[in-house]
Amino acid sequence: MHIAHNAGVDKAWFKERKRAVGASDEALAEAIGRERSTVNRVINGDIRFDLAFVDGFARVLEVPKSEILARIGVDVPAASAAVSQQQMLARKLMEKANPDQLLRIVDMLNGGSSSDKLAAGQLDLVEIQQIDLAYGMGATFADGHVEAEVLRFPRGWVQTITSSPPAQLTWASGRGDSMTPTIHDGDIVLLDRSQRRVIEQDAIWAYTTGEFGAIKRLRMRGDRVIILSDNPSVPVDELPAEEINIVARVIFIGKRT
Repeated sequence: MHIAHNAGVDKAWFKERKRAVGASDEALAEAIGRERSTVNRVINGDIRFDLAFVDGFARVLEVPKSEILARIGVDVPAASAAVSQQQMLARKLMEKANPDQLLRIVDMLNGGSSSDKLAAGQLDLVEIQQIDLAYGMGATFADGHVEAEVLRFPRGWVQTITSSPPAQLTWASGRGDSMTPTIHDGDIVLLDRSQRRVIEQDAIWAYTTGEFGAIKRLRMRGDRVIILSDNPSVPVDELPAEEINIVARVIFIGKRT
């Protein structure tokens, strides 16, 4: 996403600032991941200034990001207001945390509009893996290749859920109705992969047995695992503990509304 700068873009300031800190167009180009010619054209106002350039320019020119924004003609108070509004939206969305809202916040933090990118730049973000292979709330085939992508979330929000490091967390979705009303078909869950042993009875766990994966409540009884479904129409099952591979504990459920 680009922002147009106007006739007031301060070309002289950029040139003077480069001279003052000994910065070259090559250094700026490396900082923003573009060609040297792009830097020259941006500074001279020949092309629009991408918001993705702000961090790199600010770092190399040793000034706050707000200074860069002001020098390219962006209304900094208005931009700050936009950031505040987006941060407030992010907090509200995270508090609600149903799948549609999570998708909106993910879109904001991983792309979105110019003001979205400004907001994302103000947040302390952490990366969490998301897998596209759903675990079944009954039993879903779990063998095979799992596509994964990395999404970003505010660190503070993640820490309200768990103290586990983000690298040990995974977003996934479930299929089936055996865990209703707790988890409905299509709800998303946050898995903590650092928890691989059932130490809390009747908590919800993602596990595999053979080639099948499932999300269920588990209860240890000696060398057997009792498998419980929240849907009262689904009978209780049990397996030898040695036949169950605990993948992760379910620590958060994003419910579809």
